[in-house]
Amino acid sequence: DRVFRDVAAGRVAVVDDWLPKATVDALRDDATSLWAAGRYSAPTRDTGLKRRNERFVLRGDVWTNYKIGAGALRKRVAAAMGDVRGACAKALDRADLVVDGVRRHEYSYTRFAPGASLARHCDEHHEECKGTAGWAAPTRRSVTWLVYLNDDWSPDQGGQLRAYERRAPPALEQVGSTKDGDLQIGWLRAVADDPVERPVFLDSRRPGPAGNCALRCALPGRGDALVSAPFHASPALYVSADFVVQALFDDAALGRRFRRLEKLKTPLQPDPEADPVDFQARDVAPTAGRLVMYDSVAVP
Repeated sequence: DRVFRDVAAGRVAVVDDWLPKATVDALRDDATSLWAAGRYSAPTRDTGLKRRNERFVLRGDVWTNYKIGAGALRKRVAAAMGDVRGACAKALDRADLVVDGVRRHEYSYTRFAPGASLARHCDEHHEECKGTAGWAAPTRRSVTWLVYLNDDWSPDQGGQLRAYERRAPPALEQVGSTKDGDLQIGWLRAVADDPVERPVFLDSRRPGPAGNCALRCALPGRGDALVSAPFHASPALYVSADFVVQALFDDAALGRRFRRLEKLKTPLQPDPEADPVDFQARDVAPTAGRLVMYDSVAVP
């Protein structure tokens, strides 16, 4: 129960020894063998924020080809992860997590070169914030999961997952998305007369010519309410400073409380520091057999 409460609240959930050592060792041998066979590839999109080819991935269509390598083992691990998805679907009320189909669930091996890193990012964004790429795929990321295969890891080797969790408690039992599918795009900061943080969601199904989108938030005394006039979707919602979205609120006081899910990145600040007022950094050690899960939208 604690694991799912952490995911629902926008925190990182950690389960130690989710896989036994023998399974971890066999998976690591499989990952190493497939690396030696040249099955890995560099990420398709190089952001320019990091050196090229420092991170390599055994992509899902190869990972789920159970005719190569230790395919039978990978198939058993996928089945075990399917059980986790089933538990997530029930505990988080996300029924789509147990729907199978082509590319609905991602499996891969990832290998980092010495000194490699990933810049801070959120794994998923609202489709209306993706420009021409929006609504192109039939699915989205919901819960991100990682299982570590490192052999005798020590802190001097680095490689920790740095997650940025909000300092103030959330007002809702679940963040990231609403039960009817609207994704979170930011937060209302806690204030003295409302000492909880309130997730702000983007409703992109509004009728009428004024615009298909509106901001949505659960507020004391108002319940689940629209907090902006309708407007037309734009990828500017993803690449603009806070004040652009703040101006959309129908209540200026609420607008001043709004903060994006992660700090805006610019050419001059490609990896800006997270605001210590809002976030506390949490480093999760990549110890062998550890399962890590978090909401794909809400956790940078």
